[in-house]
Amino acid sequence: MAVALVILLTATACTLDAPTAQTQSPVTQPTEATPTVPKSNSDAATTTHPSEATPTAPDTAASTSGAQPSDTTPSDPGTAASDPDTQTSEATSTVPASTVAKPVDDGTGDGAGDAGGGAVGAEEDDRPLPRGTLTGDGHYTDPRGETYEEFQASFDRTHPFQGLGSFCEPTQPPDSVPVATEPGITADSLTIVHLNTRLDELERIGFYTRAGDIDEMVRSFVDIVNGCGGIHGRLLDLRTVDISGLGGGGHDIDTRREAACLETREVHLAVAALAVEPVPGTAAGCLTWSGRTSFLSVRGTSDSDDRRAGGLLLAQEPGARTALEAMVSMADEKGLLMDRTVGLVVPDAPQRSDDIVDVLVEALEALGHDPTIHLVGCEGTTTCRVGMDTAVAAMVERGVDVVFPLLNRTSLPWLVLEMLDQAMPRPTFIQSGLDAQGLDSVSSEVAEFGGTPAGAYYSGAWILDASATGSHRLDGFETRPFDEMCNRSYAEAAQRRIATVDDPTTDVYRTVTDACSLVRAVARAVHDAGTDPTRLGVQVALATLGSMDVSDMRPATSYDGHLSVQLRRYEYPCDHGPGFGDTDGCLLPVSDPQLLG
Repeated sequence: MAVALVILLTATACTLDAPTAQTQSPVTQPTEATPTVPKSNSDAATTTHPSEATPTAPDTAASTSGAQPSDTTPSDPGTAASDPDTQTSEATSTVPASTVAKPVDDGTGDGAGDAGGGAVGAEEDDRPLPRGTLTGDGHYTDPRGETYEEFQASFDRTHPFQGLGSFCEPTQPPDSVPVATEPGITADSLTIVHLNTRLDELERIGFYTRAGDIDEMVRSFVDIVNGCGGIHGRLLDLRTVDISGLGGGGHDIDTRREAACLETREVHLAVAALAVEPVPGTAAGCLTWSGRTSFLSVRGTSDSDDRRAGGLLLAQEPGARTALEAMVSMADEKGLLMDRTVGLVVPDAPQRSDDIVDVLVEALEALGHDPTIHLVGCEGTTTCRVGMDTAVAAMVERGVDVVFPLLNRTSLPWLVLEMLDQAMPRPTFIQSGLDAQGLDSVSSEVAEFGGTPAGAYYSGAWILDASATGSHRLDGFETRPFDEMCNRSYAEAAQRRIATVDDPTTDVYRTVTDACSLVRAVARAVHDAGTDPTRLGVQVALATLGSMDVSDMRPATSYDGHLSVQLRRYEYPCDHGPGFGDTDGCLLPVSDPQLLG
């Protein structure tokens, strides 16, 4: 605790036009094959792609429109494997039954990939996977191996905000009458802010999200806390600060984010701010090392912000620099960079060219590569297209065949379309979870916006991130008790049955769990800070939370950055059940989760 206090005290204070449909010029699809991956027989993904025969690649890409996929079916870059027979375990459990484990090809050709996250080899294909159980004292016996078992054993499930049976338990009333302690902490309330990115704005330019009403989710979990009697007699006072999802309209996107930070700090006097969706740029630094306000985020932020935050920045995924270094190491281990020509596509946005690009270039150069950097302009918005044609032309001229696109959900589809338009031979795409690119809802934007040719062109992309995306497509998939509890609690708190919260394949299910996780972390910290907490007390409690419940109950701890990442591949069409959303593509894990930190 003393060390945490020292660290905290030494920190410094401190109009878009809607896109039009593009007609693609002829492009010859290369013959590079995507690794063979077996189909999933899990209950969550039993529907197969409508086409039973392997389609033939067209010589030319059809015209595409912004939101409607083409009717033309391209070749599947991967080779579909036949379905092995399955067995179902007969044992009873508090979580759904597993089917058999089948190895997933991770691209190395040795079939050593693992389907369920445990140490299951190819010779064990016919054995049922173990299933997780809840013990009498409320602990979860995790079937995914020793690392997971030790992680789950570290929780105090008797804590009112750490149980798995319900979101919270009533706390004991304080012995004395609560008093106001500091700005944002009154005698009967403590103020927190939800930084709500307006994803609905993306529909104006042809991008459609399926995450649900995120602010309602956060507000519902705050209501649950207050319904438990609050925390030591205080209620959580939730304020919402909206952030534009597009920018433009005469205001730079980071100016808008900075304004949201200042409103959070100066108007609402928030003790803590939280964000379910990514808030890139300068907002994290504005809140933490400049504003001395705790900031909780699901997605990773900047490593430099994390270092300067002095324990005030709590993210459930690794920082951008750490994630990129891990991504380059993965690519090198897989042999994806050997004798290849590497290009980086970088937006002129804050904390790209002057932060993560440097570490990416250094990591590649240390491996003997000479990457080229191709800048695209964003004009102060979240959609970066200026100079995209020039960037692609330069990559074509240089013969780039490995691309690291550091682009967000509204920019990457334009890159793919431009590559198709210039008939660039399909490169190997390698990405981290930067700007949530490792989520189905984000990766699907390529095919949803660019149509079938774009989906097929992007198929085979490698993505290393810290989410649990695509786990439901593997045999042996189980929903975890924390995820189930969060979604059940949300449906009850919203006082209406929300069908998608029963379906772990939806983005609503994942988003609900993320919102649940952040609010629980805040509640735990406020509780641990005592009956009359101070801002510093809450900050120290957040920094020293230790183990955190997150989506899929994967290992994640505060302060020491002990997080896990997993390798995924995008496949189009999806051979492991239905594609995501209105597309035929999906993300599939091709490795076990690996711990970082």
